[in-house]
Formats: sequence, C-alpha cells, structure tokens
Amino acid sequence: MGTLELVLTFLGSSLCHQLAERSYFIDDFQMPLCARCLGLHLGFLISAAIILARRDPRLSGLPGLRSLVALGLIMLPAMADVVLSYTGIVDTNNARRAVTGVLFGTALAFLIVPFIRSLLTASGPRGASLGSPSHWVMMATAAVATCALALSVESSEWLFYAVAIAGIAGVFATMFSLMLVLTTLVTEGTEWRGPAKVATSAVVTPLLLILLALLHDALR
Repeated sequence: MGTLELVLTFLGSSLCHQLAERSYFIDDFQMPLCARCLGLHLGFLISAAIILARRDPRLSGLPGLRSLVALGLIMLPAMADVVLSYTGIVDTNNARRAVTGVLFGTALAFLIVPFIRSLLTASGPRGASLGSPSHWVMMATAAVATCALALSVESSEWLFYAVAIAGIAGVFATMFSLMLVLTTLVTEGTEWRGPAKVATSAVVTPLLLILLALLHDALR
C-alpha cells in the first residue's frame, strides 16, 4: 500500500470502523470509509459546498418546524438501516448503505451550514432556511448527484481515488462544522469574534481526528 493509501486509511479510521465487507474496493485498496460513512461525509461535503457557493441570505438560520420534520424524515432511512442491519432483522448492502448515508449527510448539511452562517453574522439569523422550493430542489439535486458518484466509485481507478480523497475531506468538513457550532455556542456572550471561532475549530478538528485515528489503531 502506497503513502496516499496509508494516509487516507489512517484518517478514515478516525470516524469509521472500516469493515471490509461494508466497503468498496478497487484492486486491493479498500475505500478509507465504509459505504455508509462515504455517503454521509461525501453528501455533507458536496451539499455544504453548494450552500456556501450560493451565498443566498435565505439559507441562514434554522429551518422552520415543518422543514425540520422533513429533514428528520430524510435522515430516518440511514438510522433505520443501521439499527435493522446491526440487529440482524434486515440484510443490507453497500448500495443501500451509501444511498441512506448520502441522504443523512445531505440533510445534515442543510441543517447545520445555514445555522453556522447565522451564528457567525453579527445580526444573527435572517430567516428560516429551506423556506423556498428552490432550496429543496437544490438539496434533491445534490443528493442525486452524490448518490450517482458514490455508487459508481468502482467503475474506474481515478474516480475511486478522487472519491476517497473527497470522502476524507468530507470527514474534516463534517467534524469542523460540528466543532464550529460547539465553539460558537460555548463562547456565546463572550468577546470571541467569528474569525477566532473559525480558527479555533480549524485547529482543533484535525488534532481531534488524528487522536481518534490513533485511538482506533490502538484498539484494533
């Protein structure tokens, strides 16, 4: 295994169990994330990138109650697949793991990224995100595109490695976003400004992921 494969596998182990039977392969290289984790983090990365690229002020703040319920329903298949497969009630496969993971990651991005945007602005939330039909179309488009990407990773070597790198980038993006939310909430009411919160999260996130990866290796 080359240096790139070793680095990707190490970083992937921070948040993924990396079971061979639940992962994609190209030749002898196992995807650094299992099918479900790949779908989740790839879905989050692509959706977050689309949201930030749009710069739509309406994509700011938490969604309304109906949208929150809808997002919960979109995330539900992934949670159900985890419970049913680990309890042995229903057999699953990598395609189902990847698709439900994408749905979860995409919904999570449309929940967290607009919320972060509102937290980091001086004026606070400017309205409920997902309040426009175009936002739902955008989310559906992101989910479909990501599913197509995740399900075709074994079709070529270059695509496999590109998705593997993107998946690890998605791990950093997901953890960074969660860390930024935590940092912002913990420092609420203090003199910390947005850049300081972002910088702190950017430093803590890779250190935490490396620590988790070392712990995973030690427990194997």
